[in-house]
Amino acid sequence: MSIRYQKAVLDSIIAGQITHQEASGLMSCSIRTVQRKLARYKLLGADGLMHRLTGRRSNRAKPENLKEQVVLIFQEQAEVKSLSDFIRQVERKGIDLSRETIRKWLIEAGLWEAGCRGRPCQSSVPTAIEGTPQGEPVVAPCACAEAHDCRECLNKVS
Repeated sequence: MSIRYQKAVLDSIIAGQITHQEASGLMSCSIRTVQRKLARYKLLGADGLMHRLTGRRSNRAKPENLKEQVVLIFQEQAEVKSLSDFIRQVERKGIDLSRETIRKWLIEAGLWEAGCRGRPCQSSVPTAIEGTPQGEPVVAPCACAEAHDCRECLNKVS
């Protein structure tokens, strides 16, 4: 339930329009919980209704220096053909991370592209081919698929 809705219900209690019991039905919680929320709302305002851990880093989050290390390893590699190959290289260095974590970090760093099978498609920039009029965009074959069926590449070219 939204903070805005809770605030409206608690304002109705303060104004004397509804009882704690009616508010507990509206907020789908016990009367005691309504009383606790009302006390925090009176003390801290709308901020008192927010979860107190909002905005904090997760206890399960990987250390930031580990993320930097993986990104640095990727940048040092001359040619990475696939994510699986890169994951094996990272594992050889003693770093054990899931495939999705590594992929997400590389996308955030702008080193890997979602879709298009990884690296930015080589044909995403229109090129001129002999025999075509100048200024007319030409769709070259996609580097990531034989039949140019990659949606990411098609969106960039058109």
